[in-house]
Amino acid sequence: MCGETLLDRIPSPDGSKVIYFFESGCGATTPNKYHYFLETRGRMNLQEMKDLKKRHEFFQRVRSGAYTVEWTTNTGIELRFNSNTGRNSNVKKRKSEIQDVQINIIETTNAPQSR
Repeated sequence: MCGETLLDRIPSPDGSKVIYFFESGCGATTPNKYHYFLETRGRMNLQEMKDLKKRHEFFQRVRSGAYTVEWTTNTGIELRFNSNTGRNSNVKKRKSEIQDVQINIIETTNAPQSR
């Protein structure tokens, strides 16, 4: 059975916008997906979140979990993710702007440290 779980809710510094982080999955035979999306009204119910997710989703990845995401200003978001995590893990969606909010998605790697 498929389902979605709200994992985190991160309000902007002034509380006017919210980043929602969801995990969705359909059981052991399919990989989970992780979604970040932006809500610009500040509050909404679960059904409204599901409806808005398609329009305001700014990052989606298959098979890997949470990434560092934070508000840099009331109109700026920074999301960092490691592209080397997870077997067959890949990014399905990226957006750099939703309405007046700039989204900076930074790809990092876990390079081995030299000794």
